[in-house]
This record gives sequence, C-alpha cells and structure tokens, in this order.
Amino acid sequence: MAETESCNAPACRNPDSAPPAELELDILRQLLKLVDYTDACNLSVTCRAWKTVSREIWQYRVGQRWKSGSNEWDSLKSEGKWFDLYAQRHTLDQASEKALKEMAWPTKRDAAQDHFLACGVDCMDILTAGAHAQGPQDVGRRYWSRHVLSAIQTRVSALGLEKLMSQPWKADKRIEKGALLIAQAHYPLSDLSIVERKIDMLGEELKRRMLERGVEGGREVSD
Repeated sequence: MAETESCNAPACRNPDSAPPAELELDILRQLLKLVDYTDACNLSVTCRAWKTVSREIWQYRVGQRWKSGSNEWDSLKSEGKWFDLYAQRHTLDQASEKALKEMAWPTKRDAAQDHFLACGVDCMDILTAGAHAQGPQDVGRRYWSRHVLSAIQTRVSALGLEKLMSQPWKADKRIEKGALLIAQAHYPLSDLSIVERKIDMLGEELKRRMLERGVEGGREVSD
C-alpha cells in the first residue's frame, strides 16, 4: 500500500507539508477508537497522520480491553510497544475462545483446560466476559467459563497463600489477606478489591484511635 494512497487528510497529501494540526489529530483519534482491530491495523499504516495517533490509541485500546494480566507484559509496556502488546493479547484471546469451545468436547477438554491453566490471569478477562454472557445461545459458554474461571482462581489463590506464608515480614497481614484469597477462590466472579481497601481503611482508623488513647498494639481496649 502506498503511504498516502488511502488518506485525504491535509497533512498527508503533501509529504513536505507541516505536521498534522492537533484538531485534525483529535478527529483521527476518535475515529481510530471506533473501528475494529483489523481496520485499526490497516489505518495505522496508511499515512503519517494515522501513524502518529495510532501509537497512543493502542495504549488506550489495551486499557479498555484488558483489566487483568500477568507481569509478562511489563517489558512491552515499559518500552511503549502497545501495538505489539495488543496484537499478542488479541492472539491469545482468540486461542482462548477456541479452547473455550473445545471444553464441551470430552476428547479435547484436557488440552483446553491445560491452555487456560498455562495462561492463568491473562485469560481472566475473556472468561469473566463469558461467565456473564446472558443470551440463550450462551448457556454452554457461560457454564464452561465459570468452570474454568473457578479452577484458575483456586490455583491463583493457592499460590497467593503459599507466597504469603513465605513472607514473615507480612505476618500482621496474613489473616485478612489469607481470608480474602480463600474467599476469592470460592467466589471467582466477585471483585473483592473493595473489601481489601475497606479492611485497610478500618485498620488505619483503628491505629489512629489507639494512638489517641495511648494504647499500644496487642493490648485489649475497653470503652
């Protein structure tokens, strides 16, 4: 594809023209947010203006599409390779969709579940979406999404408990952190982060009141 073949933006008609105006870039940004993955890829290589805005839009798209993810993607984030990150996670999602369909087949179920266990938290978003699917045609997808999500969350919680027990400097946090990990394993579709924040807030308030009364930790407090 020629660099300016498919674009009539003023800044792209003449290769010697000035950089695109900010207003023009804002319009392109909004358009790029609306198109699908394939069209966004095609548009980002048509001309200089589209390429300019595509770099930041891929970062926006990553944030909009995925809320969970492992540390595996940190290097791409730090290097600003948002398109590479999006492309790799998009491919992983496609493989997860295929594996989710194969969960219904006994001969393919073990391999499909191995895929999800290997992906871990990187497939949590697609499984959560499947678990909340409401259409009558989504009964199977909803069932298997919840089944796999429960297995993954149980494994994540077990690993979290193991890590928690190996960190003696966090002994004061073990009870509440451990309880939250166990609860998350039992309720994989629930977002317990707000509970964790509330517990931290209650802990800080308790410390404040104890300091006001001159009470040291470990002693009983009576009104």
